[in-house]
Amino acid sequence: MAPTLRPRKAKSGSEPTARTSAKGKSGLVDQPAQFSGPVNLTGFAALPPELILEVVDYFLSVPIPSPHLNRPLDRSHLDRHHILRYLSQLCQSLRHLLLPYVWRSLEVCTVKTETLGTLRVSVPSLSGGRYSPWEKEIATELVNQLEIVTIRNPDYADHVHTVSVIITKFSLKTVLPEFARCLGLLTNLKTLQLHGETWQVKRMVAQEFKKYRYPSIRTVVTTPGNLGVLSACPNLRHLHSTLSPGMMWIPVPCSQSIEKLTGKYGFGYDRESWHLCVRWLSPESLD
Repeated sequence: MAPTLRPRKAKSGSEPTARTSAKGKSGLVDQPAQFSGPVNLTGFAALPPELILEVVDYFLSVPIPSPHLNRPLDRSHLDRHHILRYLSQLCQSLRHLLLPYVWRSLEVCTVKTETLGTLRVSVPSLSGGRYSPWEKEIATELVNQLEIVTIRNPDYADHVHTVSVIITKFSLKTVLPEFARCLGLLTNLKTLQLHGETWQVKRMVAQEFKKYRYPSIRTVVTTPGNLGVLSACPNLRHLHSTLSPGMMWIPVPCSQSIEKLTGKYGFGYDRESWHLCVRWLSPESLD
């Protein structure tokens, strides 16, 4: 069955959301000012917020930019996310401090260890064709995370600054339109990392993303075949290609806003050199 988002109705008993509060010079949330009630001022929770985040940053996360990913990473790359989530459940003080950082990044590039052992396995789908178990796991997790930040706890959407995802062909006609729509609800999204490049994915990315605009996105990491997403990013500043620069085709609408072009093997070009590696396309030519 294709993974789908639930109706737009908040679940009862859902997790309380972080409240808006004043921020200090460091930009970190000031714990006592954020909520009323008892504050834990002893033990780990009493450490400065900067120190807690410095410790958490030692754990693995999905790198940005990532190398070209047509296959998933193992779950160890979610260690940072899991540690933040566990710490946010220890006490009210840590919850209000760390909850915005738990959902700062949506990372859907990993699968369970046992699934990694079945990468070469494929099974028939109800709609025809075949898919791998890891593709189903990725698609299901993507829908689950989108549901959390847009339906169960819509306040979490404001915390999301980065999205890293592998688009798979499993239930593509259902999952990709929902993904494109939900990105428009993430009003503070700054970085989009989009992997996955089959002919079905490339065609649908161009079709779905031209329906939307994501003015907050400043950085896109993707493959040359998925550059159709750029037509939805009018304020893009940095484009990173995970493959050869000789294959980059950039839509005209965002061509004037891009300031930095980087890619595999560390190449970089200034605007005067772009004619060597890119061509400008009209949105219609991406279909």
